Amino acid sequence: MELARRGYVVFTPDITAAGKSSAVMDTSTVGYGIYDVIDYVYYGLDYVDNTRIGIAGYSKGGTNIYEVMNQYGKEQREDPGYTQRIVSAMIIDTMFMSFDNFPTGIVISWDTGDRSPYANNYTKVEGYLPGDLSVKPEFKQLVNRAGDFFSEADINDPSVKIEMGKVYGDLESGNAVIIYNAHLVTHATGVFAKNLIADVVDFFETTIGAPNPIPSSNIRSRAQIFVGGIGLVGIALMIAPLAILLMELPFFRSLRKKEEDTVEPVADAGSGIGRWLYFLPPLALGFVLPLTNIRFGQMTYKFLHMGEKTGLTRWFLNTWQNSIMCWLTLNALIVLAVLVLFYILYHKRHDFKLGAAGIRITLVGAIKAVLLGIAVFAILYTVAAFFQYTLKVDFRLQDLTFPVMTWDHLLKCMRYSPFVIFFWCINSASMNAFNRVRGMSEKKNILLVLLLNLLGLVVVLAIHYIKLGSTGAGLGFHMRWKYFTTCFLFIPITVAGTLINRAIYKHTHNVFVGPVIFGITATIFSTAVMMMPDYLY
Repeated sequence: MELARRGYVVFTPDITAAGKSSAVMDTSTVGYGIYDVIDYVYYGLDYVDNTRIGIAGYSKGGTNIYEVMNQYGKEQREDPGYTQRIVSAMIIDTMFMSFDNFPTGIVISWDTGDRSPYANNYTKVEGYLPGDLSVKPEFKQLVNRAGDFFSEADINDPSVKIEMGKVYGDLESGNAVIIYNAHLVTHATGVFAKNLIADVVDFFETTIGAPNPIPSSNIRSRAQIFVGGIGLVGIALMIAPLAILLMELPFFRSLRKKEEDTVEPVADAGSGIGRWLYFLPPLALGFVLPLTNIRFGQMTYKFLHMGEKTGLTRWFLNTWQNSIMCWLTLNALIVLAVLVLFYILYHKRHDFKLGAAGIRITLVGAIKAVLLGIAVFAILYTVAAFFQYTLKVDFRLQDLTFPVMTWDHLLKCMRYSPFVIFFWCINSASMNAFNRVRGMSEKKNILLVLLLNLLGLVVVLAIHYIKLGSTGAGLGFHMRWKYFTTCFLFIPITVAGTLINRAIYKHTHNVFVGPVIFGITATIFSTAVMMMPDYLY
């Protein structure tokens, strides 16, 4: 968006088919199609000045740019008919690799957030954050591709620093290097961090010029990201009202609560100090979720196999989604075991009836709940399609998204829906039956169950990000950063799931109907972006 504002023709390959693209990664060439896009623009578009083409990539995209540059280097060395198609290339926040095979004549840039987990793979310099690129020997060596700017002694001397954003070398000949180091940016925040976006804008304006120059400090794309996030909230807000409205139809009316169903809580938490002790187990369980994210997530590599590859199968295609589902499922099983134990040891003695609390389901009821969930999803999907095609609205907040997808992509995502539904069924039983207690108002109880669901996540994430901000390294092994990002993104899903399931529970007096409806849509929220088969990577 920021580049388009400045008059550039912008192409963003949909490498993971997160949008409306078909899955063609298995047939693309170098850089998962980046190489092909460059050729398409250079040779095929007469409205593009093909003497001013630049490329940039973030994370996996940065690796793709790296592969394209290696290919150009090979062509430059081996092909007498080599044609230089690009002026500049920017690699952003990925693993640092050798630049020895890159071509000459193309401006090279690197940008890494100073709190990025990838920075912990660089040479450690005592007294400096892992992400402080100004003192890193490997980046001084990269700068020296453009000339002798750092002596052998300077390379290992932290008092001699790289100047961020400075052009080292000659732009006209293309033998130049520019290093950026976005401040207070980690890998998960880079896609919407103002500092990093400004670096990208500055790089392209410096190397190929902007048709419509706007200062790099003038960044407005975050407002668009915010609006997209509001759109996603709007989708979530429609789930419960739609479900309740559809339950007025004769076919779904049997899902509504019966006249004999009590609206009052049936769980007895006791009184005094015993009442506080009652909530200690669910509070403790709230900490199990974030504390087990890495251990449980890594388990899939032990029991899922496809040939020599681990962590995936032909049905469950993506290792990251498999890790998330394993993590959620094992946590749900732990909570289920505790609920069963608590019921046997405590609730049965206090006249707690499972059916009276809404812990019940029939085969017909289950089928209708699934059909209702599909109906709600279909309406939401139609709304998303209408606004995406007419107003180009992107219902997305980073990796949480509700996009219009190809049919094949949608079905691949839905393979994970049973795990999401199971997790929320157990959570709903805990929050709407066992922790909805007598003598507590509905408002107070809603706040309580939100606290029980969120406190563990918030505390663990606060510790992680405070440590990351102060030392440049969070909790655990730095390359496990994605697990903490997932926990962070799980906060809005948790808020939505808790409130939606309670709203539907109050109309059905059944702890399972809401999770089935919410789980179908929530599956798309959390799987659509990272869903292409890993065996194609």
